[in-house]
Amino acid sequence: MNAPAGIAAPADRTGIAVIATAVLTALAVFGTHGEPLMLVAYVAALVVALALIAGIEHHELMIVLLVGAAALDVTGRIATIGPARITLYQGLFALVALLLVSRAAAGRLRLHATPIDVPLLAFVALMLVSLLVARDRAVAAVQTASFISSALLAYVIVYVATDIRKLRWVVIGTAAIAAGVGVLGVLEHLHIFTVGSYLQIWGQAIRAKVTFGDPNIMASFEATAIALAAPLVLVARRWPERLALTGLIGLAAAGLFATGSRGGMGAALIAIVVVLALSRLPRPLKGAVLLGGATLLVIGAALFFDVSWLESEILDNSALTRVYMGASSLQMAAENPLGVGAGNYPLVYPFFRNVAVRSTLVESHTAYLTILVEMGVAGLVAFLVILWRYAVGTLTVLRDRAVSDELHALALGSIAAVVGMAAQAFTYSLETSKFWWLAIGIGIATWAVRRRARDEVATPA
Repeated sequence: MNAPAGIAAPADRTGIAVIATAVLTALAVFGTHGEPLMLVAYVAALVVALALIAGIEHHELMIVLLVGAAALDVTGRIATIGPARITLYQGLFALVALLLVSRAAAGRLRLHATPIDVPLLAFVALMLVSLLVARDRAVAAVQTASFISSALLAYVIVYVATDIRKLRWVVIGTAAIAAGVGVLGVLEHLHIFTVGSYLQIWGQAIRAKVTFGDPNIMASFEATAIALAAPLVLVARRWPERLALTGLIGLAAAGLFATGSRGGMGAALIAIVVVLALSRLPRPLKGAVLLGGATLLVIGAALFFDVSWLESEILDNSALTRVYMGASSLQMAAENPLGVGAGNYPLVYPFFRNVAVRSTLVESHTAYLTILVEMGVAGLVAFLVILWRYAVGTLTVLRDRAVSDELHALALGSIAAVVGMAAQAFTYSLETSKFWWLAIGIGIATWAVRRRARDEVATPA
């Protein structure tokens, strides 16, 4: 007898429990170096997560759980094995993947092609090939595994969030987590409370980092959540729902400003412009929303942005530094046409560093240049084709006037977030960002929902 839809069958739970116990025990013993407190906390957290994932009735909440784990970033690190840093996200992702594989093997999960399959497979293949030329193959292997665990999040969303209601909960859950992080960011910025020792002094300002290792990564998360949730505000049918979503977005925006990340704030601004440009709102209303958004931006900047930090950045020639780093990256790419290996950019860059760039900077701060240097022209082309194929699939939903306002809003939030992240990627290496792939997955999921609806209409009863 089959288990009810949405609930894992006993066979699923048993199989996952056996495999997970073996894997987690090995990781816990070798990764925590036998420290009792770490071992107990690690196993307890993953056992709870396993129980939730295996028995939860609404599987879309698994994605929210993954987003929460990803938002822990370095705070969620549970083990270190050589160059590999195992995080709570990766442990949870392994369990989710096992659950989905077991369901697919049992015939209770229908797999189908998506627009990004071919270029993504090509990109992963190139990452694997890059192991052959990598200066440090262990680092390349870890980077490849990290990218795969991020990119496959898109497929988890496609196969789990199979209708509008589930996708809405994914977005709302993401916005709620971002709001919580935003509150912590503001408290950190105001010197009231901080989570751990993650404050970073920069000039006269404190750039909020909260659970993240870098304020720019926190900013990318907040910007993504804002972009995903904003269109749902526009189509909310009830005022309480609209107010609640607006409140979550406001808290996430406050946290974004507290990071002081110009790239993150720029990404959010670009995303909001995309939302307004492609929304179904009447033009006068679009103008009113744009005015309101600009007002909030000015207020937020006045409250959280430190002018002295901006002045110090200009005096320190931050812009020129990025130009020098970009020139070095292009030189590296020219001398290594096949790439230097995934994750190996920081290992090779010191040999090409411009003397005007401080020695502590060992990354390109541009995702596209990082990919070009590490995987060659072929890798960069494959990555750009992934984004192009995603855009083609998601835009078919946006252009279809027959789709519901909610599905249109979900697709719009996705493409706004991806465009914003694509812009921020010029200032930071985000190719492995789980939040970028979260947004891509939501867009592909809207494409799949639309396709299923069209197939059902075309297929006679």
